[in-house]
Amino acid sequence: MTLLQLSEDRDDIASISGLVKKVSKVIQVGVSVSIFVPKPGTPFESENIISEKDAREKIQFLSSEIKKIKNVKISFESPRIAALQYKLLSFDN
Repeated sequence: MTLLQLSEDRDDIASISGLVKKVSKVIQVGVSVSIFVPKPGTPFESENIISEKDAREKIQFLSSEIKKIKNVKISFESPRIAALQYKLLSFDN
């Protein structure tokens, strides 16, 4: 599983697909991508969430890289759901 955050760039995301490619030569791999949602009461509560637009771009790039690798299943959390979760959590404070 990997988390998408504000700080990843294309090289970081390409590194994820490189690792998946290496591991998939040995075992069957499933990749699950979630969006980092800062939670109240944690050390990350003051962090921002990635924008839906940026999350979609990163998901699209990672998906295009992973699709080049045979026998790898990939799933993604919806950027819209992550943004909604963040807003609901922020509303509580």
